[in-house]
Amino acid sequence: MWTAATSVPTIAVTAGASATFDVTVDVPGGATVGDSDVTTITATSQGDPLVNGTVDVTTTAAAAEDLIFADGFDGEVVGECEPLQLLLDTSFEESGTGSGPWTSTSTTFGTGWCTEATCGNGGGTAGAQSGDVWVWMGGADVAAETTTASQAVVIPAGSDRHLNYWLWIGSIGGVGAQMAINVDGTPVDTIAEPAEAELAYSQRTVDLSSFADGASHTIEFNYSTPAGANSNYSLDDVTLDCEPAVTQPVARPLGPSGSITARIRN
Repeated sequence: MWTAATSVPTIAVTAGASATFDVTVDVPGGATVGDSDVTTITATSQGDPLVNGTVDVTTTAAAAEDLIFADGFDGEVVGECEPLQLLLDTSFEESGTGSGPWTSTSTTFGTGWCTEATCGNGGGTAGAQSGDVWVWMGGADVAAETTTASQAVVIPAGSDRHLNYWLWIGSIGGVGAQMAINVDGTPVDTIAEPAEAELAYSQRTVDLSSFADGASHTIEFNYSTPAGANSNYSLDDVTLDCEPAVTQPVARPLGPSGSITARIRN
């Protein structure tokens, strides 16, 4: 049942004047959007009861206001991050045999794929983070060297993506070695040779959300060093995730002082 009430029960108005008052209409709970009801307001002359006027006020039921999301918060559609993992062969085990989705080049060795059986460990300054295979970038003694590892991947649109990878710079040469991370040939991050060699692998991250457009992109790790001294960058366990996943370093011992840190030529 629709009910109506005025803000005052009666109001006196002199001839030629006007008055303002509120009319409140209670809409029944069973009303649906579009239902309506008419409230009639009657004004009667105090001097002559036969003189009166009426006005009809129509009330129509409308949809309830969304007070929680009135600021438009619910209008933004956020993409769901799926699948959780986009890259294949994240630990290089298949690619290291030549059958995986990653490709690798080396100006000195032909490829950056290594196991300790084929490349040694540079006196304890290079090795895998997990499994047997890793990308050894550098290790060319005093020769100039460029090493790459790359994979093409479609990055879905509508959600964040983060390139997470494990890197260990176990030996430094002090001549300006660095590793660039490129997407479609454009650098998105560069890891310069540190002042001191690292004792451990550590996980690092790069935000690639700006490339999440539904297209195929080539992700490349590109190491380069001029001639003059040896440095070792070990790369392993590369993933393209919904979240940045940076963890604490995993300690590995360095080789003894004065040991040979170059990669075995085979």
